[in-house]
Amino acid sequence: MKPLLFGLIGVAVTVHANDYPQDHKCHVLDDLGTAHIHFVSFKPSLRLTAIDQLPGQWVLDGYGKPKAKIAKVEQCVRTQSQFASRDAQLLDENTPR
Repeated sequence: MKPLLFGLIGVAVTVHANDYPQDHKCHVLDDLGTAHIHFVSFKPSLRLTAIDQLPGQWVLDGYGKPKAKIAKVEQCVRTQSQFASRDAQLLDENTPR
C-alpha cells in the first residue's frame, strides 16, 4: 500500500509543478515588420491563450519603456531552448537579457 501512496504523491507533485509560470522568449514582429525577441512568463496549461494575447502588447526596451507594438508572433520557446529559424536564433543571440 505504501508504494501506491508514494506514487500518487509523485504524480500530484508533477502535475502541480506544471502549474507554475515558466519563462519563455518569443520571436515577434511589430507593426512595421521588424523582428524582436520578447520575454514573457506563463503557465504551460495557458500557453496558447498567452501567445494569442501577445499581439497588441508592447516590446519593452532595457529601461522598461515601450519600444514596439507586437503585431504577429512567429514562435515562442522556453528561454533555454532554441528557435527553429536561424534568423530568430541570430536575433536571440544579439538580444540583451
